[in-house]
Amino acid sequence: MSFVGEPFDASYFAGIRPEGYTDYASIPWWSGIADNIEFELETVAGKDVLEAGGAFGFLAEELRLRGATVTLVEFSAYA
Repeated sequence: MSFVGEPFDASYFAGIRPEGYTDYASIPWWSGIADNIEFELETVAGKDVLEAGGAFGFLAEELRLRGATVTLVEFSAYA
């Protein structure tokens, strides 16, 4: 596997960052992003969604809870 820049490891995903990436509950914006996606698609329920680079899958989980079938692809070994 090759990387462009630094590899995404534990310090990227779970380190001290202004945005934070520690857990779903600490990140309030996933539901807002899912709202925007649903607005554009009218609904995600019953749709197949591919999320590329989804890290821990917080957005994928939000969409799954709304009825989408989600496939997540992540290239970081840590995430």
